[in-house]
Amino acid sequence: MFWAMVLMVGSFLVMVAGAASEGSRVSSVPLSKLPAHGELAHMDAGRMSFADGKLSVRGVLPEFAVRDAITKSTEPAIRDWMKELEKASDGASADKPVTRSIHVARFDFTKDDKTLGELKLRAEGEGLWRGDKFDVHVEKEGDGYKLEIVAKSLIDAQPKSELFAAVAEPEWRGALNDLEKASHVSRVTAFWLFLAYLLATLGELCLSPVGLSMVTKLAPSRYASLFMGVWLLSSSVAQYVGGSIGESWGEIPPVPYFWIFVGTSLAGVVLVALLRAPLKRLMHEVS
Repeated sequence: MFWAMVLMVGSFLVMVAGAASEGSRVSSVPLSKLPAHGELAHMDAGRMSFADGKLSVRGVLPEFAVRDAITKSTEPAIRDWMKELEKASDGASADKPVTRSIHVARFDFTKDDKTLGELKLRAEGEGLWRGDKFDVHVEKEGDGYKLEIVAKSLIDAQPKSELFAAVAEPEWRGALNDLEKASHVSRVTAFWLFLAYLLATLGELCLSPVGLSMVTKLAPSRYASLFMGVWLLSSSVAQYVGGSIGESWGEIPPVPYFWIFVGTSLAGVVLVALLRAPLKRLMHEVS
């Protein structure tokens, strides 16, 4: 178990080094001004910045971070409307569609055939798109547009992302898309991932089968099955905790994020080292 924890520390240190290499390069694109809503500190784990007419990002800007930045920079009223639409569309059908409308300052919907195909939409005239899951209708209204959505099923992530992009400021949306492409130069080799998984796999091999074997050998015969269940339950609890920490990805920069796992693994190393001698005595030379 001790060497398993040491190998896990090594695995996460490799991830720290890989993340540091990825974050060492900065990419920039021109942008005259930031949108009126949203803060860069809350986008892409605070790795974006704006100065001297340039929007910059440290490391790689993934597509999901672009979508997240567009969503967070959308007017709060539109975001609230979208949440209400999503909630209302749960249970909608072609026989019982849900219709919602809102006034927007602009609407520049995607014209990409691949994206429209993924959304199962087809253009039917100016400002009208019909599909299996929802319809989009846009018409001029005063100094803006009236956007009407007819939902025939649940409005999920992709339609929402495309609708948020359509109402976003064109320069801001274009700058984010350009920055996402420009940041590809910050991509690192897959060697970091290979090495991290190699060490993690070796650590798992030192821990899981050996640990389960020791549990069956040391547990009282009548409670052997119970203790095997406890061992597997502890693994499930660890997976749950790891998943909970994983939810903070995108909110914490990569290097500090992986340091969390290095710290917890080091704590495990220290704990196992302290318990090693007394546990050996209690094992009565069972190996």
